[in-house]
Amino acid sequence: MASTPMHFTPATNITGKAQGDIAQGTFVVIAADMEGRNPVVKAATADADAFGVAAHDAKDGEHFAIYRLGVYELVASGAIAAGDKISTAAGGKAKKATDGPVAGVAVTKAANGTVTVALN
Repeated sequence: MASTPMHFTPATNITGKAQGDIAQGTFVVIAADMEGRNPVVKAATADADAFGVAAHDAKDGEHFAIYRLGVYELVASGAIAAGDKISTAAGGKAKKATDGPVAGVAVTKAANGTVTVALN
């Protein structure tokens, strides 16, 4: 019997390739087919289905770490209260979810442009 090919296990922290510049602490989304064993990602747009969060800044074409599960300090957009459902905003920032997929839940209020979020 054949087995399913495995790319990552566990898949909580993986390496991706940046399509465009990506800022630390912002959501990323799938941008293109995998390159080798690395997903190609770009900064998320508003109300996108987040793939994960950039662990550090990455320039176009660079490989970088992507967090897919856990609790992280993210770049915030707008007012967010602890307990708010979180979605993606322009530039991959975190915002209070109104429409679109929920990427996590805020465990702090937004302050000084950041918010702590538990990813789904």
